[in-house]
Amino acid sequence: MPRRLLNLVMLAAILVGGVLAWRSGAERIRLEGRYRRMAHAAGDLSVVNPTKVYFLGLDTDEPLHFAWRMHAPANYPMIFSHAGGGGSGSSTSSSGAPSDAIVRVRCRRDEAGRLQVFSKAFGGSSLFAVEDAMAKFLAGREDELIVERLAADGPVEMDASASAVLLRVAMPASMIAEARVALPGHVVDRHVPDVFKITVGPPQQP
Repeated sequence: MPRRLLNLVMLAAILVGGVLAWRSGAERIRLEGRYRRMAHAAGDLSVVNPTKVYFLGLDTDEPLHFAWRMHAPANYPMIFSHAGGGGSGSSTSSSGAPSDAIVRVRCRRDEAGRLQVFSKAFGGSSLFAVEDAMAKFLAGREDELIVERLAADGPVEMDASASAVLLRVAMPASMIAEARVALPGHVVDRHVPDVFKITVGPPQQP
């Protein structure tokens, strides 16, 4: 093969290889960027002991919408217990194998203006409503409420036999005094000072 033709073939091979390498590098950068965005959204939760339960609070950028990344060990029966609304109640979610999930609690108003609290994890969900009188009292004032949520400042590890308050939405002192005057006694008993509180953990032995 003439030297000039050989040089052209080698140059073409180098160019093709360079294009492929550039595309591979660009694809790698794109995938790394996508992974970082997904990791930021889902949270970076390190599971040190797979027999423990882990929570990590996530940002939702929505008022009264809360989310956590959670790790549960095998056969972990998780009870969502709520206080508020029609008194108290609970729902159960479980996973047969060790697994991670996104736990969500969202407060929203329906078409009639009722304030509802929806929770979901591991395929199970629950819904309860805040008393109508309290929902009307809070209309337009939701941003005054005090919110305490588990693992808001970083990962939390807990024993599989333990329970914890996942979310507490409460009134500030100034609102408590006003509510005690403005609302019926049974509504005060159910919603003051805690508008509602959600506890998570396994069934507790009597």
